[in-house]
Amino acid sequence: MIRPTLPAPTNAKPLNFAMLATALCVLTFAHVAERGYHWFMRAAPLFQSTPRHALVSVTMGPDHFQIPAGYFKSATHRLSAQGEADRYQQVSLLMTWPDLRMPGEDKATAQLGTPLPLVQVGLEHDPYRETLRTQLDPVYKRLARGGARPTTAGLNMLMLSARAAQNRDIIVYDPEAKNGFIARCVKKRSGAKAVCHRTVTPGGGRLIRYQFDQTLLPSWRELDAAIKAKVRGFRT
Repeated sequence: MIRPTLPAPTNAKPLNFAMLATALCVLTFAHVAERGYHWFMRAAPLFQSTPRHALVSVTMGPDHFQIPAGYFKSATHRLSAQGEADRYQQVSLLMTWPDLRMPGEDKATAQLGTPLPLVQVGLEHDPYRETLRTQLDPVYKRLARGGARPTTAGLNMLMLSARAAQNRDIIVYDPEAKNGFIARCVKKRSGAKAVCHRTVTPGGGRLIRYQFDQTLLPSWRELDAAIKAKVRGFRT
């Protein structure tokens, strides 16, 4: 049987141990302070205010845009108003209809689906992205229930969802133009309004995706032309 014994003394002087412990504490504090400063500097801009009309320079693929800060949905993008152009894969903007102003510029309350609707516009660079129009004949017309039916303002409608489905899902498109207007509108059973999604491909890999209330469908020609023109105005 081996009797337990205490470990041999280290012969370390109490003063040396105190100095070692102090050094460890100092190093720990310095590391915590450095990490805290790092995250503070990253978070500090979120508490700063950027002038709404300050231009934010954005590069997406080969395209360059200058967009007033008040249009950006993301606070991170709004804070890029100072410094060089940032490169993004996509950005989201908010505009009021019908004037396509920045939210808050009008005195009326601007909320999606109210008398002053908001249109959400996404800019993206993706040369390989398929659009709804390319899938209209091979996919959506085959999935539609009951075939195409005429609806508002010269558009045709394809019903994709069953009557008992949780969401009401339809495709609306211009039957007269080969590459004309097309949008997908979804209304959740719990929601009061249907929201439509439209993607425009101006070329060069650019995508303009915008989201709007279904009540704006009768003005689809004006809506489409105005948003295209607005985005062209941002390009430099």
